[in-house]
Amino acid sequence: MGYFDKGCPDGASCYAYGSGTYNCITTGTRQPGQPCGTAGDCIRGYACIDVGVEYRCLLVCDDTNYNLPEGCASPGTCEAGTCQPAAGYGFKVCR
Repeated sequence: MGYFDKGCPDGASCYAYGSGTYNCITTGTRQPGQPCGTAGDCIRGYACIDVGVEYRCLLVCDDTNYNLPEGCASPGTCEAGTCQPAAGYGFKVCR
């Protein structure tokens, strides 16, 4: 998601959870495609998504139906794969 710091304290980013909620948490360090355990594990712009066997940091590419505050999210563009719904979430990720 290009999640920004707008409205979050220094060192924190806006991360999406479940269906239409968000929270400011410490910005993670896990890179694209790396395993993760929580949303805050991933770098800004990525969400920790269940890919079947484990959770991985995937780029958020569409949050049209996601009720995030203005400036909180700016979805990225898939350079590999396609923009697909993230089951159980109100946004899409690159897969």
